[in-house]
Amino acid sequence: MTHDDLMNKHNRILHSCRYLGVSEGWYSLIDSLCADLQTMSDVSDRQVKALQVKEKFGGLRFYVADATDEMLDRIAKAEDASFTICETCGEPGERINKGGWLTTQCEKHK
Repeated sequence: MTHDDLMNKHNRILHSCRYLGVSEGWYSLIDSLCADLQTMSDVSDRQVKALQVKEKFGGLRFYVADATDEMLDRIAKAEDASFTICETCGEPGERINKGGWLTTQCEKHK
């Protein structure tokens, strides 16, 4: 999945974001998160909108508007999971200090 694929697939949620400030390794995590959020939006009749999606201190940050508590809980779970997924390739990883920057990487990308 490419950046554009993800943006187009989840346009109702991601349309306010110009780009995703994350690497390809987290695209699957974001895809799953957005699918769940859209289902919750459809049920609650309240469309959640992502305002910013980025990496910070080696973890996913997914800032939104118009979210229910259930949506915020799901976002928190995805953000927590990001600390175990390599940002580069999506394989299992861990947060490391790489030249002064915190990043989540697998053994191959450390």
